[in-house]
Amino acid sequence: MCPPREDVQVNDVPFYFPKEITQFTGSNFLVGLRPSIAYDSRDSYLRPTQGSQLEFGYEQVFGDFTYPLFNVEAASTGRCGSGRMAAAGTSWQRDRKPHSPGTTRHL
Repeated sequence: MCPPREDVQVNDVPFYFPKEITQFTGSNFLVGLRPSIAYDSRDSYLRPTQGSQLEFGYEQVFGDFTYPLFNVEAASTGRCGSGRMAAAGTSWQRDRKPHSPGTTRHL
C-alpha cells in the first residue's frame, strides 16, 4: 500500500500578499503517513442511534515541506429527553509548519 501523495498547487496569488505566502506559488509535493487509534461504540456504522466515537491520529508529512499533524476527533449520538435523535462532534488538529509557530484548528 502506497502512502497518499499530493501535488499542491498555489496559483493566482495577488502581488500585494506577503513574501511568506508568495514564496510557495507553484507546485509543492507532499507525502503523508498517518497511523491512528480509534474507539467506536456506535450501534450502527451507517445509521447510529446511540454510542460514541473517538480517534487519535498522528500524521508525518514529507516532501517539499516536513511537518507533523496531530488530530483528535470525537462524536456522540443518543436520544434527547423528547425521544429525538441528537448528535454532537468535535475535531481538533495541531500542526507545525515551516516559518510558523503553529496553528490550532477546531473543525
